[in-house]
Amino acid sequence: MLDNKCRVCEAETDVFHYGIGACRACAVFFRRTRARKTPFVCKNGQKCASEGNHLCKRCRFDQIELLFGQKRTKRAVKKTAKEAREAIATASTSGQSEIIVNPSVIGRGTQTEDYSILEKLRQAYKMVCTIRRTTELAMRTGDQAVQPMNIVTGNYDLIPSTIEFMNEGSRILSTALIEFALSSFSEFSAFSQDEQWLFVRTFLKPFHITDSGYRSIPAFGEKWTRHFTGYTRFMDVEYIEQYTTATGTVLLEDAIRMSQRHHEKNIKPARIAFARFAASEEEMLAMLGLLFWNIDLDQIFRQEVLDISEEYRTRILTDLRKYYARVNYAEYGKRIGEMLCLCNLVLAKVSINKHTFEVARLVNVFSADSFAYNMQRNF
Repeated sequence: MLDNKCRVCEAETDVFHYGIGACRACAVFFRRTRARKTPFVCKNGQKCASEGNHLCKRCRFDQIELLFGQKRTKRAVKKTAKEAREAIATASTSGQSEIIVNPSVIGRGTQTEDYSILEKLRQAYKMVCTIRRTTELAMRTGDQAVQPMNIVTGNYDLIPSTIEFMNEGSRILSTALIEFALSSFSEFSAFSQDEQWLFVRTFLKPFHITDSGYRSIPAFGEKWTRHFTGYTRFMDVEYIEQYTTATGTVLLEDAIRMSQRHHEKNIKPARIAFARFAASEEEMLAMLGLLFWNIDLDQIFRQEVLDISEEYRTRILTDLRKYYARVNYAEYGKRIGEMLCLCNLVLAKVSINKHTFEVARLVNVFSADSFAYNMQRNF
């Protein structure tokens, strides 16, 4: 579970109250003292917070009052999320899956002088999208071939996936994610090749689920079992037989039954969860950053790497709070909590997906030496 801090006393907390990011202790303090007729007196001239001192009762109470003064209504918050979702939908066309969100709606603002971690993630994600799109489309042949200018302008059709593409698509994505990590996190280049590959291999499926959940909202609407298997390819229950018979040795009835169950029990709930959260681009980028550094601590033996991981998780959450401040999103504590729950859902789906791939292997959907299968099995 990822940590967070109370906006009043800065104590570590997993639960927020009053919609202002207050911990339980501060919430109880405020509830007990707000009806007090005699105000508290600060012996430090109400400068505890500015001078970095421990907050006295007066300054603690004033800080909570200040946060309440910044709070906006839930209706305004929901409107912000709705506008972000509509902006994503407006930017999408039936043949274009790349998402470009209107900055005026999501409050992106101008690039900060210190080149924030969210901005680095934005540029790295854009690069990954470009690599995936151009490579996948350049590989199409025959009737599915796409003219180079159409690749650049986004004038192409999304087509159903195949087993062969799953292998090639996994290779393309894993290669792009190495570039993603190198561009986003400067320390990554100093990691050993084994450490770098461990991070990329572990991050492959969380990235895929998050990216697909985010882009499927404008692309597929309420077709809840339809999802991206690549940047330009998708899968749905109606294409299962075409997908599973590609290898020629599949136990067809078992494979179809397994795939239908997977789409209904796993794909559909995840799609709905992403649609309900309706992430802005910044929130999606924050999820990717947090999921990247959610490495299994048992697999990392260098304390330096663990320290870097903790530092980046903190920086990402700090940048996200700044984003919420820019869009006047006062109830960000609840929103961050919902985002972290969605991250945990992604990780749960990764575990389920690993089991699904094992079943798929047993019914010969994947061969034992296929790249996609081994990427799932070996993390």
